[in-house]
Amino acid sequence: MIDNFCIIVNTNSSCSDIWEMFFYQLEKFFPGQKVYVFSDYFDNKNKNYQFVNYDKNLDFRTQYLNCIETVQEKYCLNMNDDYILYDIVNFEKICELKKTLENDNEISFVRVDRKSTR
Repeated sequence: MIDNFCIIVNTNSSCSDIWEMFFYQLEKFFPGQKVYVFSDYFDNKNKNYQFVNYDKNLDFRTQYLNCIETVQEKYCLNMNDDYILYDIVNFEKICELKKTLENDNEISFVRVDRKSTR
């Protein structure tokens, strides 16, 4: 588990058909990390997730800004429910990127793709 770091999953009930696979893979390849789920509905069978409800009648920006206020951690990995993990996460690389953010005030975010985490 990475300190002061969480995963944010932004989703919508219309995508619920993929949740079982997405969360199974997330738990398998990125275990033990705090996860916030931003959605208009979420069947929170797994109590490891912090569900944050948004009003689906609001625009995306407002939904997200309202939800992000509930996040306590300073560093977040943003994921959508169609970002299926297929391999073990390179935790050393994530920690390295986090350290870069901590030490460089000029940088406010990093974009992570498959190539950058190898």
